[in-house]
Amino acid sequence: MEPNFDFDKCAELTKNGKWFSQLLYDRAYDIIKDDCFPIVIPSYNRPKNKLLRMFKNNNIDNYNFQAYYLVRESQKEEYEAEVVNIKNVHIITAPDDLINGAGKARIEIIKRFNGNIFLFDDDIQQVCFTTPTYTPKGGCRFGTKYNPTDLFKILSMWQLTYMVVKEKYPEIVGSNLPCTAHTWPVTPNHLPQYSVEFNRGPFAVLTICDVDKLKENNLTYRDNSFGHEDLDLQFRCLMAGLKFIRINFIGYVADPPNPEFNGDKSASAMERYEKQYNQMLPYFKDVPWIKTREQKGLKMLAVDYRKYSECMGADPKINPVKLLQEKYPIFNDIETVELYGKTKHKLDLF
Repeated sequence: MEPNFDFDKCAELTKNGKWFSQLLYDRAYDIIKDDCFPIVIPSYNRPKNKLLRMFKNNNIDNYNFQAYYLVRESQKEEYEAEVVNIKNVHIITAPDDLINGAGKARIEIIKRFNGNIFLFDDDIQQVCFTTPTYTPKGGCRFGTKYNPTDLFKILSMWQLTYMVVKEKYPEIVGSNLPCTAHTWPVTPNHLPQYSVEFNRGPFAVLTICDVDKLKENNLTYRDNSFGHEDLDLQFRCLMAGLKFIRINFIGYVADPPNPEFNGDKSASAMERYEKQYNQMLPYFKDVPWIKTREQKGLKMLAVDYRKYSECMGADPKINPVKLLQEKYPIFNDIETVELYGKTKHKLDLF
């Protein structure tokens, strides 16, 4: 299907290094470098984890980002041995029985930290950003494969975008990213002016979290006897009138779900998800805008965005380019490509 915008112009901007995400990659760190959000990672049994490898490969000590691994006291020495001579990665501990589950570990993180934090799983393999690109057969895609992958420059892109949007919408409690298989279909939500959306996608795996906003609203994670601790918190934030934003031009690659979670010995990831679905259902079955979604036999609770809008009000449309340019004139050279034809995205944006 042909895109309803000038893809050739998008590709030409990319060729010249002038696409929106390229300019953010080049410039964002210099803007946020004196206020980098801490990166906090609950971890268990994986001192040689993939995220730590990314920290090392991307030379975290060359940046102002600080990373904190929350680990069980019994595993402190194993983790400390992996970060010797890395000054920006820190090991913090808690009693084993206090954080013997993903939900419990995140509860402890919310207690200990303030402000905005990156909250990451430890099995993230890559974080990357998209640009318009042609496939080997000449097709149009927003792809990641050939873009630079410095983790901390990409986190800077994410943080800066989050900050300018949150300044206008203080009810935002966090941000998430889509999972990527390196390319996305050509859809308008990858154009710069439409690339940030409210409340889409799971609030999981790697997020930005406004810890203070959670505490103000008496919200935190719950332990995994409530099911998926990240989905559970997402739903309760939305019920409280809080919002989060998805950044469509950045994505991540992570390990697939592990059948084992918090001591449960499920035979498969599908069995694990079935158990977590059944744990969550009693708490949310009467919320009119939460539905059961089934895909390939896997049941999950999810937001029904049409009903959510009816009950909670429609989300505003965000133009992150305009917000960036209003605050930082250095981004005045960002070009946007307009849509043509009828589309739900062709709206006046704030």
